[in-house]
Order: sequence, then structure tokens, then C-alpha cells
Amino acid sequence: MEESVDRKEEFIGSFVGGGLVLVTAYAVIDAKMVELKRIGGNKIYSAEVLFEDRESNLALLKPLDSKIFDGMKPIQIGDRVAEGTQSKLLTMSTMGQLVVHNTILTDVMIAKTVTSRLRMLSYKFKILEKGLGWSEPIIHKGRLVAMASSNEGDYVYAIPAFTINHFLKDSHNEKYLGFPSIGIVTQN
Repeated sequence: MEESVDRKEEFIGSFVGGGLVLVTAYAVIDAKMVELKRIGGNKIYSAEVLFEDRESNLALLKPLDSKIFDGMKPIQIGDRVAEGTQSKLLTMSTMGQLVVHNTILTDVMIAKTVTSRLRMLSYKFKILEKGLGWSEPIIHKGRLVAMASSNEGDYVYAIPAFTINHFLKDSHNEKYLGFPSIGIVTQN
């Protein structure tokens, strides 16, 4: 799924089933209009931000027309991956085609998210290309294991499947618990 906001930026989302598309909260932050388009397709579908959690930097979109999903299967969420695991980061070319980039997980860490002051569990992937890392899915063995959330040089920081699963399960509850913290921030 390709997604654009009023900033005229484009991001990749992941169809997670239930008529929903997963993106980073950064992709839809302050968006007045959200549109979806299938990669390689021309038709544009209006969508609404159904749920957003800036602490985890995740959001769910719901297209107003479910025909966008015709013939599609939802992505399965994977398990935790270990350091040294090779994965694929998916982007879109200027011609609107899917491009696969090889990555390797170099670190599992606690890092600040781009949409919150809180720190969350994060993956750090090494990638050859610079400038990637703003909402791209990271796939291992055909499953979504992370979603890119920021970058630094030839590294991409990503939200791990553990956090994505928690967000997806908890987003259906009336009383969203989110990701609790002790409310204390330290510095050296």
C-alpha cells in the first residue's frame, strides 16, 4: 500500500487484515487528508486515520472503499528476530514499483521515537542505501518483522514485531493501555 498525506509525501503501509493498513504515526501526523493507492496501481482511495499512538509511532488507516483490498492477503506479523538476521526492507520506486533492499539487524536497543519523547524497544538495521526509514515494512521469511521509523546514515531504526503486535491487539480495546512507562526520564 502506498499512502500520501497533505504534505505530499508518500509512505508505504502494510495491509494487516480487517480492512486496515498499518503505517507509522509520523506518516499521518497532522494530516488533513489521507489517500491510499496500491503499489503499481492508479486508483486513489480516500482513507481515515482510525487509530494513532505517537508513543509507539504507529497508526491504523481505514480506506473508505474496501475494494482497494480485492485480491490481497494481509501480511502476517512475524516473531522477534536476532542480531545478524538478514531481512528485506520494501520501498517504492519513482515508477511506482516495489523495490527490495537487503538489511541486516545489527542492534536491539531502547531508543527515542520520532513522534514522542518516550523511549521504546527498537531495532537497528544496516542498509546500503541512505535516506530510507520512514514507514517501510521490513520482511523476514515472508512476515512483517519490523516497520522502519527513522534513519541515520546507512542505518534504519525500526519498530519491532513485538511492539506492532501489542499495538494491533490493544488498539481494538475501548480502553487503550498503550505502552506504560514509569514517567521518569534520566540523562547523563
